[in-house]
Amino acid sequence: MNTIATDHFPIAEDFDRLPFTAVEDLLKAGIPAYFADPRFPEGYVRANPDGTRTLIRFNGEDWEDVRQL
Repeated sequence: MNTIATDHFPIAEDFDRLPFTAVEDLLKAGIPAYFADPRFPEGYVRANPDGTRTLIRFNGEDWEDVRQL
């Protein structure tokens, strides 16, 4: 199993400040939402408040955009 250190996750610093919120609530507040989707096992999905979604993955040093969904 592949684990990723939370210090490299784009919004990890917000986990201590924000209560758990549904994706829709984060997007309405102008905050991108990050989540796993079984259709894209090679990375994670970043949903942006403007409605776009991007497949992202950790390259060992940082997160990179793979492609627009």
